[in-house]
Amino acid sequence: MSAIQGGVARRLVDYKQLKAMGIPWSREHIYRLEAKNAFPRRLYLSPQRIAWFEDEILEFLEAKAAERQSREYPIHD
Repeated sequence: MSAIQGGVARRLVDYKQLKAMGIPWSREHIYRLEAKNAFPRRLYLSPQRIAWFEDEILEFLEAKAAERQSREYPIHD
């Protein structure tokens, strides 16, 4: 699936593809995160079909990776 924005095609991913990208959460948990603006918002294609923009999911994952790198972990001897 893809959408056009500014003349550039943006790929859409469904829930199954989110799981394949490494998103481990349930549909309900993703919905709660979206409500808190802590996860990219879904796009309603029809009443029974939703998707997310792949570039937004990839940006989210990159931000999580950067957050991990900036976190200080206690050193245990």
